[in-house]
Amino acid sequence: MTPPPDSGNEPAKPKHPRKPANAHIRPLQPSDFDAVRRMGLKIYPNDIPWTEEYFRSHVEQFPQGQLVAVDNDTGQVLGYAASLIVNWDDYEFSDSWNTFTDKGYFTNHDESGATLYGADLMVDPDTQGRG
Repeated sequence: MTPPPDSGNEPAKPKHPRKPANAHIRPLQPSDFDAVRRMGLKIYPNDIPWTEEYFRSHVEQFPQGQLVAVDNDTGQVLGYAASLIVNWDDYEFSDSWNTFTDKGYFTNHDESGATLYGADLMVDPDTQGRG
């Protein structure tokens, strides 16, 4: 049996393959705040960036939901994931991100809720494509 002809839908291969990431995931720490803020400025240049006040609130509300990916060789923060738990029944499907996150502070985090709300997920553009 011969394989089907190339459909042209294959992902493009990078021109300059990058070394795969040698990284680990860990909780967000105060020492990461500036690196994550700078990453956010690269990704969302027209938005108001995360500030230390936001990060501190996230960690106070739900530390287990604030994670960074860190390069084992350099210590560089490669990515960031922010989440909170909500009770889905308290919200409408059409509610805004500001409503779901209490204007980005996550003070509406509800341990008794059943829905993990992914508030943000970023990978540093300079390190994307490393696996």
